[in-house]
Amino acid sequence: MRICTDICGIFMAIELLKWPEGKIPFIIRDDDVSFFTSNKMLQSLYEHAWSKGYVVSFSIIPLIKGNILSSKDLKEPLSHIKYEPCVPPSARGDVKQYTIQDNLELVSFLLKQKENGFCDMTLHGLSHERSEFLSMQNLVERRLGEALTIFARTFHFQPNVFVFPYDKSSQVAIQILRKEKLSFCKMPPFINRVFAKARIARFPSFRFSHNIIEFYHSLGVFSPFLDHHKKGARFEIAKDEFLKRYNQNDLFCLAHHYWEFFFDWKQHITQKDMLKVLNEFLDYVEGFNIWKCGFNEVSEWLLAFNSILARKVEKNRMILKTKLPIKNLSFSCTGVCKVQGLESEAVNSQGEIWTIKNVPADVSFEVKNA
Repeated sequence: MRICTDICGIFMAIELLKWPEGKIPFIIRDDDVSFFTSNKMLQSLYEHAWSKGYVVSFSIIPLIKGNILSSKDLKEPLSHIKYEPCVPPSARGDVKQYTIQDNLELVSFLLKQKENGFCDMTLHGLSHERSEFLSMQNLVERRLGEALTIFARTFHFQPNVFVFPYDKSSQVAIQILRKEKLSFCKMPPFINRVFAKARIARFPSFRFSHNIIEFYHSLGVFSPFLDHHKKGARFEIAKDEFLKRYNQNDLFCLAHHYWEFFFDWKQHITQKDMLKVLNEFLDYVEGFNIWKCGFNEVSEWLLAFNSILARKVEKNRMILKTKLPIKNLSFSCTGVCKVQGLESEAVNSQGEIWTIKNVPADVSFEVKNA
């Protein structure tokens, strides 16, 4: 049988296929990293998170513009700003384009953090214009191609996840991303129309679509200026949303923008109370069985997982085939999990969770509950 999209509901002979080692994915998503970003800003903001081993997925703007008009939805004290606040005051209104590869100090810092396992990088449009991925097909293709070229030239790898600027997308852009085999993050299509005020955790955080992953809008209660929640309630809201995801065995993503903590592009963190609550929340979820990961890593794992074909042979035995290599394929098993046809054995990773560390591509193997 084909592995279905509901990762929580795949009951077979071995009771349940699980996330790697039974750990629920936890992602920190930070948008708008560009030429203007200072590595000192990121270091001071994530000092505590990185000391705890968290991975931050930075959404990279390859070629940012300074003259993008700001949203009418901005809250005080940003509501008076004419141009996008993700651009510093000194460059607002400037028609010049700024490429991230010219910030050599930032690029070197990000590459080092990636090598150390502390950060992940996804593609966040080209110039962060509001309509750049809402236009005609040839323009979208050209912009995506340019963005991918700059990204690969700067960071020496191709991202497999695209984050739509402002969570705005067109069907044309989605089709082009699918053609390029790029998974993407966007607002769920039903949120604006029907469930505008509903909690995001009522809906799945992702789905498989055309051999890619569609990730949906993340929780953003720690954004100091871009949401309406009172500071005292943010921890409880985040805790509530996290527990819903965790109990559903669903991926949890916490989203914000680094520049919001440095009002209005000060050299030091101005929103210290918000950073304190954010770090307290990270300490809270530290007590759960979470997989600290980035978008690229979890996307690769999900795509490999979705390539598995499984057939139940008898009550305590099944045969699996996989097209793609997959690391940490895990099962919930009440007895001893035995594997035949692979060099790797299943090892007991936690409680009743058994894990095969490495499954190569294009193999058929048997798993049974001994």
